[in-house]
Amino acid sequence: MKKILVVFDGYNFSPASLDFVQKLATNTPFLLTGVFLSSIDYKSLFGYPLAAGGYLTAIEYDNELFVKNVDYFKQYCDKNGFEYRVHDDLGGDALDMLKMETRFADLLVLGSETFFKDVEMTTPGEYLKDVILDAECPILLLPEDYTFPERLILTYDGGKQSMYALKQFAYIFPELCSLEATLVYGSTKNEELPYIDFLEEFAGRHYGNLNILKLDIEPKKYFNTWLVNNKNAMVISGAFGRSDVSMLFSRSFMSEVIAEHKLPIFIAHEK
Repeated sequence: MKKILVVFDGYNFSPASLDFVQKLATNTPFLLTGVFLSSIDYKSLFGYPLAAGGYLTAIEYDNELFVKNVDYFKQYCDKNGFEYRVHDDLGGDALDMLKMETRFADLLVLGSETFFKDVEMTTPGEYLKDVILDAECPILLLPEDYTFPERLILTYDGGKQSMYALKQFAYIFPELCSLEATLVYGSTKNEELPYIDFLEEFAGRHYGNLNILKLDIEPKKYFNTWLVNNKNAMVISGAFGRSDVSMLFSRSFMSEVIAEHKLPIFIAHEK
C-alpha cells in the first residue's frame, strides 16, 4: 500500500496525473491524496502578501473552475474505486505545508505542463524547481500528452544521488522494473562506469531486462540529443547530484525533454 500525492494548480487541472495512477491501480493499491493550490497559495509560495489572516478567501473557494476541478477529482476517484483524500485548504505558508505533505507520502505526481502555466510572475519552470528542491519524497513529472512507459532510461554518474534514484524507483514501482531498461553513463573519458561491479549486483536484481550503456559524450550538453530516439520511455534521474537538480530546469532540459520529448521524468534526491 502506497500513499501517492497528486498536486494540482486548482485552475489548470492535469488529467495526465490521474491517468497515470489509474493505470497503476490494477497492480498497486494506494491512498491517493489530491492537493489543490489556488492563486493565493502560489503567492504564498514565493513571498507575495496574502489576504488578511493568510488563508484562502471565500472568493477562492467560490471560484467555479476551482470547485469544478475538486469535484471532478472526487468523482474520478469514486468511479475508479480509489481510496482518497482531498486537501484544498493549504492557505498560509503553502510551500511549508506542501513540503510537510511530501514528508508523509511515497510519491508526488505533478503535471509538468499545467502547474501554474498561466502565472505571469515567472516561468512555470521556476515553480516546478522550487517544489522539487523542497519535496521530501520522490517526484514524477508528467507531460499531458504522454505514453505510459514501455521502457526505462536510468541515468547514472556513480554518485550516491543517482543510486538513490535507482533504489527509490525500484521500491516504489516494482511492477515497472520488468520493462526494458537502459542504464546510461555519459563521459568523454576512456573509463569504465564507476563501481560497475556493485552497480551490476544491485541493478541486476531489481531491473530484470537491463542494458548498461556508456555514451562517449558530455551528458550536460548532449544527453537531450541522445534521448531523441528513445520514445515511450520514462527517465529516472538523480544522476547529476542534489546540487545540480536545477540543471533539469535549464532551457534545454525543460523544452527538449518535457515539452518536446514528452517523457515522464522520475526524480529522487536524498535530502
